[in-house]
Amino acid sequence: MCTCSPSCRPRRTRRAFTLVEVLSTVGLISVLVAMLLPTLSSARAQANRTACLSNMRQLAIAFTLYLNDNGGRFPRPAQHLVPKPEDWIWYQPDRDRECGTIARYASRPFDPGLYRCPADDAASHPAQPSILLGAPPLRYQYSYTVNEYICRLWPNQTLRISQVRNPSEKILLIDESAATIDDGCWAWQPNQGGGKNVLSNRHDRKAEDPKRADAGRGNVAFADGHAEFLSRDDSYERRHYDPSLR
Repeated sequence: MCTCSPSCRPRRTRRAFTLVEVLSTVGLISVLVAMLLPTLSSARAQANRTACLSNMRQLAIAFTLYLNDNGGRFPRPAQHLVPKPEDWIWYQPDRDRECGTIARYASRPFDPGLYRCPADDAASHPAQPSILLGAPPLRYQYSYTVNEYICRLWPNQTLRISQVRNPSEKILLIDESAATIDDGCWAWQPNQGGGKNVLSNRHDRKAEDPKRADAGRGNVAFADGHAEFLSRDDSYERRHYDPSLR
């Protein structure tokens, strides 16, 4: 047995990391992070797309509930210059969002996240002149818009669900491009959108092509209540937006 006092026992010295070892470890971590970043980015993009699709599915179900309580007739499209009490969403700052016709069936209290794609930046939406005298320009703060062929008939009517042929093929809601969205109405423009009211392809960035207006895919909800990831090219087909066609 050692009878030496603690003070006279040999001390163990800890070996410090050398500079080379530290730099090697940092370098290895950097390589691993670089390898993981694309995977993490892809997973985040997929999660955003799924969450957006879930939002649209919930809204489509809310539309179905609204139809059941309103004689099968759709709400109004929430156009910028012609606000109506029957608008599907009350988005203007002087209106109570809780009173939008679909809000009563979608969520209480009003949940803005349900009406907004998680990958969308509302601050990038184009500003529109306010209908209130002297008020600042207005941006539509949400991501989804409704088909005016279904929700707007001149002067004040909308279609009934019974008037929509093949509702499983007729687009009711789209996740609209941040570059074109200006209100709650997807006002169809001929000739592949005419550069206006375009389905967003924010969930399909790899397919983006500035020379092709039909490039990429986006989320849509159909009049029968289901939602899916649809190509822009398909959204331009009349059989998908015109409720009068079989």
